[in-house]
Amino acid sequence: MASRHIQRKGMEGRISLQLGDATCLPFADNQFQAVFMSFTLELFEPAEIPIVLGECRRVLQQGGRLGIVSLLKSETRAVKIYEWFHVHFPGIVDCRPIFVHQVLETAGFRTSKAQEKRLWGLSVVAVVAKKP
Repeated sequence: MASRHIQRKGMEGRISLQLGDATCLPFADNQFQAVFMSFTLELFEPAEIPIVLGECRRVLQQGGRLGIVSLLKSETRAVKIYEWFHVHFPGIVDCRPIFVHQVLETAGFRTSKAQEKRLWGLSVVAVVAKKP
């Protein structure tokens, strides 16, 4: 789908797609100025999240930015209901809210901006973090 969209927009010369494993990115160290993920980290098992963030940190240049949009874990009724659906219907509710700020800090990033919004009663956070 992405390839067709790029072609329809006439962007073949400016955009390239590469399939890879987020736990072992197929890029050199310090290659990018920015990495962006939207509703992606929540799809990984909790033990894999630090590995994915470690790979993001590896491919980012010094001072590079990591942008993340994610469901924010909290002890609210809406999150508990959502997590129940995730356990019982993982094919439909495929991700789980996470402690975004904590996982970023543990992975060695510093949050520079964060904005929280509500989506269907759940907190969603958009974060820009930097590789020091």
